[in-house]
Amino acid sequence: MRLINGLEKIMGEKAREKLVNNRFYNWASDIAAINLFSLSFALNEAFIAGMDWAEVGKTRLAAFVGNTVIGRPYGIYRDWVMKKSHVTEDSHWLKKYIVDVGTFATGQTPFYLGFLAVAGADASEMVKAASFLTLAAPLVGRPQGWVYDRMREQFGLETAYDKAEKEQTTEV
Repeated sequence: MRLINGLEKIMGEKAREKLVNNRFYNWASDIAAINLFSLSFALNEAFIAGMDWAEVGKTRLAAFVGNTVIGRPYGIYRDWVMKKSHVTEDSHWLKKYIVDVGTFATGQTPFYLGFLAVAGADASEMVKAASFLTLAAPLVGRPQGWVYDRMREQFGLETAYDKAEKEQTTEV
């Protein structure tokens, strides 16, 4: 069951329609997606970068605050890249993979460096963690995109693929 279906039962169809078209609701979906996925980065910080658990906790807190700010802009960036790359739900899995990896590497690594700096990571820790994140983009880029799309579906919103497909049909 999708979150939006439960909300519709409580609020009614008209209120659901109004909610889905609300900008804050769109922000909330992308913020939830990025923060949910971001929790997995704690393993990188502890076991690859060698940060102690107190530093990991501070980084996750800084990331939560930062992700709350950048969740929607990253979602908009991902939508834009998907649209420009003509990636739709029917696109080959390899195309989806490559575009999500590139989007992740160019969109997430700069923010991650900022989170590490705010948490007090030293330069060596920052280089190791950010390098690993960029090198790990082939492993985490697609899963993060998947989380964004599943979260938007839960919220009853269009996925990046839906937006790219709609753009293609209006261009024809």
